[in-house]
Amino acid sequence: FKAASTGQRFKAESEWYTNELYREGLHWTKIDRKSGTVQTPKTDKRVRRQINLVRQELRGIKNFITSQQAHWIVAPSDDGQEAQQEAAINNQLLQGFLYDKLDISSKLYDVHDNGFLKYYGCWMMEWNDEIDDLDLYTLDSFDVFPDQSVREPRDGQFLVKTSKVTISKIKANQRYLPDRADVIADNRESASEFKESLGLVKSESSSDGHLDETSSAIVYDVFLKRPAIDAVEESIDAEGVITPARPAEDAAIYIITFAGEKLLRCEKTNLK
Repeated sequence: FKAASTGQRFKAESEWYTNELYREGLHWTKIDRKSGTVQTPKTDKRVRRQINLVRQELRGIKNFITSQQAHWIVAPSDDGQEAQQEAAINNQLLQGFLYDKLDISSKLYDVHDNGFLKYYGCWMMEWNDEIDDLDLYTLDSFDVFPDQSVREPRDGQFLVKTSKVTISKIKANQRYLPDRADVIADNRESASEFKESLGLVKSESSSDGHLDETSSAIVYDVFLKRPAIDAVEESIDAEGVITPARPAEDAAIYIITFAGEKLLRCEKTNLK
């Protein structure tokens, strides 16, 4: 996670931060890192009228794109006939059924917003216990940390999703380990320093804006890809050391969840 948060990621986030400020018309603001306050530049007594052309252009482009139904092509996992057939079925499922069921048309606007300002947008689809059904929602690109060592996210060995969760929800989550009650609140807005600063700027500039005072912690969901493991037969080397037999295991994705230094979950999924 530290590797994914530094280097190229830091450079990208600094650009996203600047883009967000321009979209909000707050590009002239600065943050005093020592005091943690927003600094506004001194101006003369002339009245200046600001016209936000960035927001206007973004809205026009997104309206044009979302005016037509989106189309996807599900890529097969390999060149085999079975994979090709599975991809064709999944494409029909996504285009014909899930598009309406998950109300994708109404969720394109936000993901395009992230795409223009932060160069990529993310959706998360998972089972929602509260509605007892599949749910699809947009993730802020600031809160998603893909493997920076690969070109395509699907080729990465891990992906980290972060979110601000109230302590009460953490304690009530039955999927987490019993000692979840020991999680300590950090009351941060995000794992990203830039998003943290952005929230401070927006709250200071808004007449009715305020930071959430609810006790919370940043929860990290790490999706860790484990490659397939070949079977090993029991063997004995020349020194009499026994290597126990081990069955073959398919590739799998594990979800490791933690908050602060507290492990909340380590679960093997059916994803590959």
